Amino acid sequence: ALLLAKMADQHAAALRDAEEGRALLLARLKEQEEAQERRNAVLTARVGALEEALVARVGAQEEALQAKLAEQERAYERRVAALLERAERDAAQHAESVANLRAELQEQAGQVISLVRSVKLLRKDIMGKEDDREGAEEHTEGLQEQGDAAAG
Repeated sequence: ALLLAKMADQHAAALRDAEEGRALLLARLKEQEEAQERRNAVLTARVGALEEALVARVGAQEEALQAKLAEQERAYERRVAALLERAERDAAQHAESVANLRAELQEQAGQVISLVRSVKLLRKDIMGKEDDREGAEEHTEGLQEQGDAAAG
């Protein structure tokens, strides 16, 4: 009976020790959960701050890129306008050159026509003088024949 009582006391002491150990483990587990929750809260706050910073940074980069794109578009528009203006100037100069060449060609054509007319008139004049010379030669021959016949 003493042995049973002793064993019961030991068993009860072991149960108390196990219960105290269990209570200590539960308390330690609860402390660890609370510490983990605090770390999670800190990490969540850090992640939130990083997200905000990233959103702000991306927004600033987007604005900078949009400003750069707008400036490039304006520069492109200025270049296109300058090229169009230059093309219009070149076209106007070309049209003026063509008009000048056309006027010059018309003047030269008029000169050629005038020269052709002059050549035609000179030919007529030369032909007329040849006809006059032939007529004079025939007249002279006729006179000579008459003179020879009268002398003869």
